[in-house]
Order: sequence, then structure tokens, then C-alpha cells
Amino acid sequence: MKKTLLTALFIALGLLVTGCGKKPTPAPHAKPKPLPAWYLNPPKDDAHYLYGVGSAEDRDSALKAALVDMISKLGVSIESSMESSQETIGKFYANSVNKSNIKAQVSQIKINNYEVVQAERISYRQFVILVKTDKKELASGLKKEVDRKLQEMEKQFAQSKSYDRIKRYNTLKALSKEASALLPTIYIVAQLDPSFDEKSYTKRIERIRSAFEKEKNALVFNLHPTTSHAKEFTKRIADFLTQKGFRLENSKRALRIRIGVHDSIVRSSIGKIGVVKVDVKVYDGNKLVGGNTQEIKLRYNGSKEALYRRAAIEFTKELETQGLKSTLGIALAL
Repeated sequence: MKKTLLTALFIALGLLVTGCGKKPTPAPHAKPKPLPAWYLNPPKDDAHYLYGVGSAEDRDSALKAALVDMISKLGVSIESSMESSQETIGKFYANSVNKSNIKAQVSQIKINNYEVVQAERISYRQFVILVKTDKKELASGLKKEVDRKLQEMEKQFAQSKSYDRIKRYNTLKALSKEASALLPTIYIVAQLDPSFDEKSYTKRIERIRSAFEKEKNALVFNLHPTTSHAKEFTKRIADFLTQKGFRLENSKRALRIRIGVHDSIVRSSIGKIGVVKVDVKVYDGNKLVGGNTQEIKLRYNGSKEALYRRAAIEFTKELETQGLKSTLGIALAL
């Protein structure tokens, strides 16, 4: 009798512990519950909220899937709005805002202000969840990030006025690219929050981009060979700069590149070696802003004309593979 009572007590305690603990995950063989109506027919996005549903084996994975669903629907919605206002977009955004850029930018959005509306385990292998986020709060978070980046860019922009022309060109080129990359986000914020002052932001970006275009147009070169044999090298440098979109101009505002070449013939175990020394100096007004000296060694066959011609070819290869910094001593962003 005592043994029977003891057994009954243990069973009762076991049931009590099970009842007070976390609801157990359904056993693999348990019959799945039907999918809820809010999952099969989730709320549609409206003027205030974005919604997303997700399904996975566990809650965390289902939540991630719901946020991805929310983001993907946002991308589709914004792409659709772009098609209906393509003419307006085209005047300023040009190639900076297109479907692929918008899609890429939307996919990188991190939503932290979401709210779990519904969550339910359907079976051992399925958990479903419904989330929503406030559009204005999402827009506010994106706007803060744009503000932070623009403020930093404008600080660098102001500082660049004291730089030499090469450093200023490089800085403005990088800032122009960074500023253009913000345009898709600005467009997204405008779509999420109609009260957002889009024009004030695009004006700030256009100011940076216009400054770079002005700097680019002002950056011209004047090439000056200091010896007769330097003319071939000068022509190679001129062709390279022209191919990269830079202009040559004989004016006081141009960056002056002085090119000189000298040769010497030395004997070695394999015969005579011709050494062509290429000396380059770059001036901004009277200020030396770059320069480099390099030696090109080639087997000498008795003709200096052939030596210089072959040296010019080797110099061109170096110019094309290593760039301006290695050959001319100017770190110009191409």
C-alpha cells in the first residue's frame, strides 16, 4: 500500500512539473496544426506600417524570414513607384538611382524597430510569425545614417579647399562617388516618409558632385620634354593621360610635367647594356608636387635610336600596369 502511494506521488509531481514548465515542442509524430489565417492572408502594407511573414523550423529563423519578406516587398513597392515617376527621377538621379541600385540598397536595410504581431508553432518542423514595422521610424533611422555620412563628407569637402590640386582632385572624386551612393537611400526614405525634405538632401549631394566635375575640368596637363630623346616618352605619357579622360593644355593653370632622358652604356658578362634614365618632375605652378626617376636596362645593339625606342615601349608597359604613381610619382586616382 505504501509503495503504491509513493508511486502515485511521484507521478503527480511529474505532472505538476510538466504543467508548470515551458510548453513542450510537439513530438515529431504529432499532427500539424492548420496554418493560421494571418499567415495565409497577412495584412497588406499601408500608409503607416510594413508587414512580413516567415516560416522556419524555429522562432529565430522564422523571424529572420519575416524580416526578409518585409524588405523584399518594400523593394517591389519602391521599384513600382519608380516606374510611375521615371520622368521626374531622370532629371537628377540619372544612373545613380535605378532598379538594380534600389534593390541592392533595400536588401542592405537592417530593421530593428519591428514588432512581433503573431507567432505560432504549427508542427515539430514549422514555426510561423508575423511582424510589422513603422514606416516613419524606419525612415528616421535611415535618415540619421544619411545625415551622419553627409556631415562627414561635407567636413572633408571643406578641408579639401586647402589641399594641393592632386590631393584635392582625389578627395573630391572619392566624395562624389560616396555622395552618389547615398541617392538610392534618400529615394527610399522619401518613399517611406512623404514629409521628408528630399530636395534639400539632393542639393547637398549635387554640390559635392558639381565640385568634383569642376575640379576635373580644371585638371589639365602641359607636357614638356627637356631633351630631344624625351619626345617619344612625352608622347607615350600624353596618350595615356588622354585615354584616361584628362586634357592637355598649354596654359598657366596646367600641371606641368617635365620629362628628361639620359643614357649610358655599360659592359657586362653578356655584352653591352644600355641604361636609359627617365627623369620626371611634376609642378603645380612653382610647387613640385610629384616626380620619379627610373632606369630602364636593355641589351645594346649599337643603335641609340633603337635603344630609346625600345625603352619607350618598356616605359609604356610600366605606365599601363603600374599607373601614374609608380612612373610619374603622382598619386592621381584614375
